[in-house]
Amino acid sequence: MVRLDKYLADAGIGTRSEVKKIIKTGKVKIDNEIIKDPNTKFDENKSEVSVNSMPISKRQKFRYFMLNKPQGVVSATEDNFHKTVLDVLYENATNADALKDASATTTNASATSLADANAIPLADANAASLAKVNAATADSLATSHDLSDLKKRNLFPVGRLDIDTEGLLLITDDGELSHSLLSPKKHVDKTYYAVVSGKVTKEDIEIFSNPMDIGKTTKNSKGETLSHEEEIVKPAKLEIIRVGTAAEILTALSDKKLENIGNGEPSKDTSLYSEIHITIQEGKFHQVKRMFQKINKPVCFLKRISMGNLTLDSSLPTGQYREIQIEEIIKLK
Repeated sequence: MVRLDKYLADAGIGTRSEVKKIIKTGKVKIDNEIIKDPNTKFDENKSEVSVNSMPISKRQKFRYFMLNKPQGVVSATEDNFHKTVLDVLYENATNADALKDASATTTNASATSLADANAIPLADANAASLAKVNAATADSLATSHDLSDLKKRNLFPVGRLDIDTEGLLLITDDGELSHSLLSPKKHVDKTYYAVVSGKVTKEDIEIFSNPMDIGKTTKNSKGETLSHEEEIVKPAKLEIIRVGTAAEILTALSDKKLENIGNGEPSKDTSLYSEIHITIQEGKFHQVKRMFQKINKPVCFLKRISMGNLTLDSSLPTGQYREIQIEEIIKLK
């Protein structure tokens, strides 16, 4: 028998004091019965515990991964022409396993060399230090992720990011969570960082704060409108970070593939560009790009930084992933 507060704390839900507060709010159930007493004892091998309707067990029913999607990769489970986000996930899991194996080998070899405490060769000391760094890196990228287990699961990306858009992408096999996050009725915020051509103004903020028609307009050679397909999107929150020249903007984005910035010679480009944050609640095709196109300020770079209560880990390199912690998933439910 185990105490409920200890069980949840050991499962990584929070500290003992934090889980006690969660229990007292009535969000915890044992075998579908609400339990508000942190001292309640139960048989962890026979009973099922859930928090916010999410099962909590030593072996998670579903898996959840945060990918910092790179450019040039499609948000799909398979594709005949491009690398997919699942390809990236599997590659990193393989690389992390190889890195762990290499780290273990290096550590063992270094341990033998370091046995003589009176004379520690500098090379061995460096090798041992490198082994620790490699092991830590491997753990941060893929903690005990069995590649064969990942491939057996029906993992899929929650929503889509354009091939040239990078940033936060949730990958899971939890269909219920995916539906909840993508359902228009849930109004889940999705925040992006972007660089756009031109100076974004307070007037633009006002325009975005109202419903906007981003539908397709067809014109003839004279510029006359032939037809228009109305498509209204909900109000968005637009925030200006800074406005600067191509050279100033590129200082922080020098390693990115940026469209229409600097025309190949950013130092000579005196045009203005704007760094912004935009928050939307929908996910229509090319929505952010089409919204800025509507005000004649094309998007040059786009990166999703948050979805609901889940924020992109600032320490996660582009093209890498990590498993999402249970407490993070609970906040998304």
